[in-house]
Amino acid sequence: MRIEAEFASAFDFHQRGLLNEAQARYDKVLVADPKHVNALHLRGVLAFQSGDAHLAAKLISRAIALFPKDAGFHCNLGNAQQALGQYDAALASYSKAIVIDRNEAFAYFSRGNVYRHLKKLDNAIADFGQAISIDHSMFDAHLGLGFAHAELSHFELAVASFDRALALQPQHAEAHTARGNALYKLEKFDAAITAYEKAIALDPSNAEIHFNHGVAQARRGSIKAAIASYDRAITIKPNYAQAYLNRGLLRHDLMRVDDAIADFDSAIAIKPDFTESKWNKALSLLLRGDYLKGWELFEYRHHKDVEVSPRNFSQPLWVGQADLAGKTILLHSEQGLGDTIQFFRYATLVADRAAAVILEVEQSLVELLTDLNGPYHIIAKGAVLPAFDYQCPLMSLPHAFKSELSTIPVDIPYLRANHEKAEAWQKRLGPKTTPRVGLVWSGGVPIFRPQWATPVVRNMSFPQIATLNVPSIEFYSLQKGEPGESDALRLREEYWKGGNFINVAGDIRNFADTASVIANLDLVVTVDTSVAHLAGAMGKPVWILNRFNTCWRWLQDRTDSPWYPSARIYRQTDIGDWGPVLDSVKSDLLKLQV
Repeated sequence: MRIEAEFASAFDFHQRGLLNEAQARYDKVLVADPKHVNALHLRGVLAFQSGDAHLAAKLISRAIALFPKDAGFHCNLGNAQQALGQYDAALASYSKAIVIDRNEAFAYFSRGNVYRHLKKLDNAIADFGQAISIDHSMFDAHLGLGFAHAELSHFELAVASFDRALALQPQHAEAHTARGNALYKLEKFDAAITAYEKAIALDPSNAEIHFNHGVAQARRGSIKAAIASYDRAITIKPNYAQAYLNRGLLRHDLMRVDDAIADFDSAIAIKPDFTESKWNKALSLLLRGDYLKGWELFEYRHHKDVEVSPRNFSQPLWVGQADLAGKTILLHSEQGLGDTIQFFRYATLVADRAAAVILEVEQSLVELLTDLNGPYHIIAKGAVLPAFDYQCPLMSLPHAFKSELSTIPVDIPYLRANHEKAEAWQKRLGPKTTPRVGLVWSGGVPIFRPQWATPVVRNMSFPQIATLNVPSIEFYSLQKGEPGESDALRLREEYWKGGNFINVAGDIRNFADTASVIANLDLVVTVDTSVAHLAGAMGKPVWILNRFNTCWRWLQDRTDSPWYPSARIYRQTDIGDWGPVLDSVKSDLLKLQV
């Protein structure tokens, strides 16, 4: 009886959270009776609560050896094994508990946690669901089910699970945050922001929640609000490298370039191997015109942590370090078609140094470049490559040649239309009596940078471009891809009055065709897309309708371009506002003469 009284006293202290007193009394019981099953078990539980999972597993295993039919014993052993990283053993322990008691909800929940850790998510979902079917009020099972669904990208189901969890515990900050994360993935940004704000109200000192709030604000387009969220995250967690990176990206979007560079530098100081910060610092340096430093960091675009996928060659990368005399070099395109056109200008400089140059480009550019009969062999991307000694991406050539603003190669035109094709288009268009202007209003789908950044919306709608209609000018649509032919006809009838809009895009197969049309125009008016580069490389007057958060290549606050002397840049003064841009362009179009 004395032992049982001591055990009861130990249990009472344990229940009240007085763990030191409880431990002393459990130990007395076990000295008197080393096979006291409940004392072994609860002393093991206490050891686990005190952070000693090894001792917990040892003691609870002894209890199970004496009495193997208690589901709770096996569950608690599983907890200790899970804490020790013994996941297979933990699965076995929880499974034994379930065999003993099919209604042991905690065993299903705990086994689900192990399955989730092991990325066996279908098993985890089944176990969490079974736990909930036994005990619908089990908050942690609803939360775990939501996490498992989210990890399988079942975001609608995840939101439903988090909703059920929050119905049980509405003041749980982590559940609100997880719900916000799932809503963000569903691109329900307003709802995600609301969820994060509820989490912040409950846990205002959590830097990660402020960070997630900022990410959602940025994707909604609320850039200043996003920056404020990142400010709070950094105040709470001064070494938050990712928050510095994200804030830098948004400051870059606001054209606060020096501030952006300072943020990227802060992120790099915290995390010296932070490739994304080095890459984005490169873009800010290039936008500022700091080319030598910018090109050097621009090479980080090929790192695995950046979205630009590198090509893998056994031949060494050439960036100006080796003598190319007697050697063959492969120059290969990357990223967009406009990038290929812009940096193609360096091919002749390479050819001056090498015995042979192979130029691998997109199929749509092959005919245009082959017609030039330059000192290089043009090959379509994806074709079998001939032998070569060195290789270099086209966009690494400015780094190789250490280009500065004053030394950009501008031997323009360096692209031209095929003479016969251009003459054929001249006959088709007939005698010119009014100015002829080419139009491009969309560069395709909006570009999305990594998830923490804002969408780059470089396009405008047909109704917007239609406001440029000047009856005394013939406008030729060079727009490929969208809208469809039937939609284009409807849009022309609705928004473009008069017969001075001619759609020739249907007869354009590649850039050689586009160049042949442009050769017969007086001017090209285009958003920032490959046609702007083509017209500029041909020396054709080109007016570029440029977004506020401009691409680095157009620099800051300039109406001209060191890359294309024939270009004039019309910039948004506010993000997304094309009105003043179009007003300025139309005013200048009215001055256009034949």
